[in-house]
Amino acid sequence: MDVNQSLFREVSERIFDVYGGAEVSELVEFLGECGCDACIDVVSMTLEEYEGVRSGAMLSLIRPGHELEEVEHALDRNDRFVLVEKRVGKRFAVLTDLRSSRHAGPGVAARS
Repeated sequence: MDVNQSLFREVSERIFDVYGGAEVSELVEFLGECGCDACIDVVSMTLEEYEGVRSGAMLSLIRPGHELEEVEHALDRNDRFVLVEKRVGKRFAVLTDLRSSRHAGPGVAARS
């Protein structure tokens, strides 16, 4: 479960890079990061909303109805996505956070 979420987060980061110049109000489709290994649903959000999700390693974006209360709790929700915070797997989330300086390799600056 954590590995899939990490992979989907990495794909979403690449999507963010591609759409970096999009208008703030334009909706972009990112991969949802729910705990279901078979789920490949997309989540529509603005780049500004996505930046908010990536503000913390413990935060994930999922589609409404995909919440797993035993491993995460909802912080915010709307009709397009739910922002959740992980209750378990925190160490893995921090270690694989692409925006963390701990994850950036030699010569690679982490995003601020």
